[in-house]
Amino acid sequence: MATDMVGEEKTVGFAKLKGKEFDFYIQKYTITLGRRSKSSNVDIALGDNMNLSRHHASIAYNFESGRWELVVHGKNGVTANEKFIAPGHEPHKLTSKERLQVGDVAFYFLLPPSNKIKLKTGGQSRPRPSGGESASKKVRIAA
Repeated sequence: MATDMVGEEKTVGFAKLKGKEFDFYIQKYTITLGRRSKSSNVDIALGDNMNLSRHHASIAYNFESGRWELVVHGKNGVTANEKFIAPGHEPHKLTSKERLQVGDVAFYFLLPPSNKIKLKTGGQSRPRPSGGESASKKVRIAA
């Protein structure tokens, strides 16, 4: 779990998105990113730029592969570590410290350093969130 101490308050999440103007702790298995809009509900509102779709992308934990994945929905795509990912492309497997850019907003996907567990079958390790699904904090980024 990713943790940060803010004064006396401790913030916990499966992973963290860190941008220039925001920190967002992923506290559920799927989050959505997109344009701020009265008619859409996203976890991270990336501004009101019309180059962003209302539901531009999602980040979800894939229990079969044991990985976090980025799925692009918006027509203008997402850049991940300088690689353009178009809508309709297969889910992009995220790695820790990966730089993502959606429109003009850049941020990093971060996993906690000890987010691996040993499986009883074969002793392989894979990332896996712990705990149940809970509500995440809504984040808006100033345009």
